[in-house]
Amino acid sequence: MISIEECRKILGESCSSMTDEQIEDLRNNLYKLTESVIDKYLKDEFENST
Repeated sequence: MISIEECRKILGESCSSMTDEQIEDLRNNLYKLTESVIDKYLKDEFENST
């Protein structure tokens, strides 16, 4: 998992007013979104291969 510090580096100035908790929430939501996208992709690939 990407650390809060690394998230701050990636986000740059756009996150300067965000708290660690807000960044953690954003990071967790992005992980959930990524998981959903990957799950959908794998499901579609499986359905297309059968």
